[in-house]
Amino acid sequence: MDVYGYRDQNYLDECEKDFIPNFPNENQSPERKFTWGFCWDDLSQAAALLYALNTGKEKWIEQIHRHLEYWNTGYNGKQVQHNQDGMAWLFQWGSTRHPQILSF
Repeated sequence: MDVYGYRDQNYLDECEKDFIPNFPNENQSPERKFTWGFCWDDLSQAAALLYALNTGKEKWIEQIHRHLEYWNTGYNGKQVQHNQDGMAWLFQWGSTRHPQILSF
């Protein structure tokens, strides 16, 4: 059973055809993007989460783990910075949007 109580294979097939091959990579790397938070113009991690939940594919479950570990304890020597009060700090502009949405 998927997240919504049904599985539409057409959507999953379309995702595998159009989304998966175009999933963004980390800058200057072949590794799939995991360091960016949810944002108004980039919901790739949310899409990866839904895809992992609906398919159970291990590499996408691992993708979500990488993303969450980066924002918590760190992944592969990389971790989001934190300000002096402990808030995750990706960069200055709109600094609370990323940790806020990830906390949900």
